Amino acid sequence: MGDHKFTMDKLTPRFGTHITGPYYWPGAVPSVHDVVAILQRGESIKCFGLRRIGKSSLLAEAARLLAQGDRPVIRLDLQRIATIPALLQNIIHALPHKSGVLHSMTKWFSETTTLPSQVKAALGALLAQQLASSDNEDIDRYADRLFDETGRLLAAASPNDRPILILDELPMFCENVLNAAPAERRPQAVTRLNTLLATLRNWRSIDIGVPMAIGGSVSMLWLQRQYGILIDNVNDCASIVVEPMPRAEAEAMVRAMIASVAPPQWAPDIAERLCDLVPAFYTGVLQYAFQQIRGLPALTTAELDALYPDRIADGLDENYYVQFNRRLARYAAAERRAANRLFEELLAAALTMPAALAILAPADDAWIDRELLDRLADDGFVHATRHGGVRFSSGLVRVWFAGPNA
Repeated sequence: MGDHKFTMDKLTPRFGTHITGPYYWPGAVPSVHDVVAILQRGESIKCFGLRRIGKSSLLAEAARLLAQGDRPVIRLDLQRIATIPALLQNIIHALPHKSGVLHSMTKWFSETTTLPSQVKAALGALLAQQLASSDNEDIDRYADRLFDETGRLLAAASPNDRPILILDELPMFCENVLNAAPAERRPQAVTRLNTLLATLRNWRSIDIGVPMAIGGSVSMLWLQRQYGILIDNVNDCASIVVEPMPRAEAEAMVRAMIASVAPPQWAPDIAERLCDLVPAFYTGVLQYAFQQIRGLPALTTAELDALYPDRIADGLDENYYVQFNRRLARYAAAERRAANRLFEELLAAALTMPAALAILAPADDAWIDRELLDRLADDGFVHATRHGGVRFSSGLVRVWFAGPNA
């Protein structure tokens, strides 16, 4: 079993939403304290990957810990935000009321002569949190200018007044903006999003000094290929990858969940057996699996084996495996064939980078190159590095591709 590094006697299982504080398992990979340290140094990160593996929880727990420090922390979930002015409104409203930045913004707004009166009126209502909706045509027309001005004020503020900005589901926000635009206006929406992303990159620079953590489950490479959203605007952020935990940590986490509900007649080795059965040691997978059995007063390992296919495995298909079908469906037919060839080989063993590239680009499909491998990695199918080779990103992908009876 090995030794686990972190200890928590009891853990209340939660699944389907981000978790923080006493609900956050400290053994999750990567360490939340490493993420906090990066942001406290003034650097920025990006955390993209599969759904329900712990990305949002990692960012939310980092925000909670960072909030104990001197700098303001703004964490926004962008899943339901679909306009650029709405994003600006959410950032402004999240600034502390005593923030020097908010004071400077109010002062600039009251003194500037460069904005039309109707824009000043709308912006004044926004700053006073009296604007009923951010979908205001006047603010929308000047949103790019207002983001630039906000950046200037942030640069002039004292370091402790500049927030640490955590933007969860930023790629989904981009997709929301694009989907909301009429087809004939979509090119303009792409241009505006690229301008916004470039502005946020400038905010992260040493010239302004706003550290950011951005995350999401929608592939930025797909957004670039599909719409022209420039991934270069997030490439300044260090990449953080949520990975399955070591086996010892997974067992310790399950034991802590068992202790939280104290079932009266469970076999002592249920934690070990559940870890034998699940395809990957992500915190979300373990919490989902445990939720399906937590109400049973008595349970043996043989009973768990019998329950697993219908009670747990079927739900994993809906919550995890189906996303692979959707992601692969976005690839062209030749790309899907090449990806399936690679997956077949990975069932047997990990591959070197040259071997993987040779499988992806045989003579009859010579146009398929490293870009396809990068997209498969960005979509969560594989983990690929020049020195570490190419392998499935987790057991989730292996089980999905091999099928339920493998």
